[in-house]
Amino acid sequence: SFNTCSLRKHIEDIRTDPVLMQSDILFVQETWLEEEEEEEERYQLDGYQAHFTSPGRGKGIATYIKKGLRSIMDISKFGEPNFQLAKVNMKTMDVIAVYRSRDEPLSQLTQHLRQFIDPEKDTLVMGDVNICATKTNDLGNYLQQEGFRQLVSLPTHIGGGIHLLNCQLLHFP
Repeated sequence: SFNTCSLRKHIEDIRTDPVLMQSDILFVQETWLEEEEEEEERYQLDGYQAHFTSPGRGKGIATYIKKGLRSIMDISKFGEPNFQLAKVNMKTMDVIAVYRSRDEPLSQLTQHLRQFIDPEKDTLVMGDVNICATKTNDLGNYLQQEGFRQLVSLPTHIGGGIHLLNCQLLHFP
């Protein structure tokens, strides 16, 4: 999971990053793409199948799945103007990426996330929800009640906070 702050500006950085390009599944948040740009060749990565949720400036998720990855069952996407979700459903676990703009109430995001989480499967949730993981909030409370736990403990933001940028929560049913 990676916040790119504009896929237009940083697609080449992603292509040349040896760590990101080892990913089987790569979620890129804040793509800033418009819906009509999604299928442009310049936003495709060699060896990956791309799926986009692109509501425009300052928002969006690109999901890149390595071609030939056999454990993928399906991909679900959901987009609103101020938050987007992408879920990769695999045989043994689900992986969910979230992007939330500061203008979206956490309670609304929490409601939609509830619909994406299958309580019968291990689930990894990651992304950028523009809150610090060390602060008490509705989303964190919900995830904790559901048995998720914070895996990232080091700062993920240049300002020193553990923002839910590249933050991972794991659920053990």
